Amino acid sequence: MKNAKMLSRAEMRNVGGGNVCQPNEFACADGTCIDASLVLDGENNCRDGSDEIGGSSPKTDACKPPKKRYDPCTFSYNGTTYTGKCDTHMASELYCSTLI
Repeated sequence: MKNAKMLSRAEMRNVGGGNVCQPNEFACADGTCIDASLVLDGENNCRDGSDEIGGSSPKTDACKPPKKRYDPCTFSYNGTTYTGKCDTHMASELYCSTLI
């Protein structure tokens, strides 16, 4: 008997579409995977826009006041730590951008 792999929520959500996202990836609602650092960055990186749904994420929480634009920030997602700067790139509030 083979050992069964425990799947994360993102992995389980993508099993039906044939895709399995990696721990540093976000599972889009359409079954595609994108880099987790692109979630809630103010741009639709998923074809269906599911990476921009919701208002709070580790990226926005990392830049809550008293942080200001261009302040350094760090956030973790699925066990991976990202470092960047607070920015407003097409977003209505500050978020931790790792693309600066």
